[in-house]
Amino acid sequence: QCSLACAMAATAAQAQSTVPDPDDGRDAVEDRFNVGFRIGAPLTSLVSSVSSVESTSATDPPTTTSTEVSGEGLRLVAGPTFEYAVSNDFTVGADFLYRRAGYNSAVTLATQVTDDTSGDIIFQEFQDTRLNYFDVPLLVRYFPGKLDPAGARPYVLGGAALRFAGGVSTTTELVDEEGVVDTDKTPIELANSTVLGAVIGAGIRLVDDVGIKVDLEGRVTRWARNAIQTGAANSNQNQIEFMFGITF
Repeated sequence: QCSLACAMAATAAQAQSTVPDPDDGRDAVEDRFNVGFRIGAPLTSLVSSVSSVESTSATDPPTTTSTEVSGEGLRLVAGPTFEYAVSNDFTVGADFLYRRAGYNSAVTLATQVTDDTSGDIIFQEFQDTRLNYFDVPLLVRYFPGKLDPAGARPYVLGGAALRFAGGVSTTTELVDEEGVVDTDKTPIELANSTVLGAVIGAGIRLVDDVGIKVDLEGRVTRWARNAIQTGAANSNQNQIEFMFGITF
């Protein structure tokens, strides 16, 4: 009888130890693996903007070169996300985010403007480039503190990211001094089709009664190298974006 009573008491104590303390503001880790999607709004363009004017007197006649580069493309990234809850405080996950973007550039070579003559265009180059790229952030999220009654927890995140670039399309128009246009469809060569980066950020997670998780977060990524590096067009190595995510 004593053995049976002792066994029942031990079983009850073990079961009691697995029940989370209702006062600690945390739930037990039940659904460790979650899938969903994320949509992001980059606050920085893929390519750094450039606006410059350079003059030289080493030519006859003296010339001025004007250069304009602007990042173009859809200001949106989107893709699936996967996350594993290591504990109530830590998760690890990966996103697979797609975006098509690029840049427009214009280079104009003209004679310098003097007091008695206006500058004449000698040569112009207009380029329109777009490419596909996939960003794969591998992130750890840390949730400090307790879950508040509204089901919200702030967190910080950090990790690494990989960028895979390809699918380049380029249209280049060359205009001579007589206005004759020559069009070339040869795509530019990427400086690096695969780039490694480091990510940091912070956000807040909202959880409803059925376990749907909504994340609102900001991220900063620093890329180690340029994917694009041609002429005056260079990839922006600093990336800032706001992300919205839902996981189940």
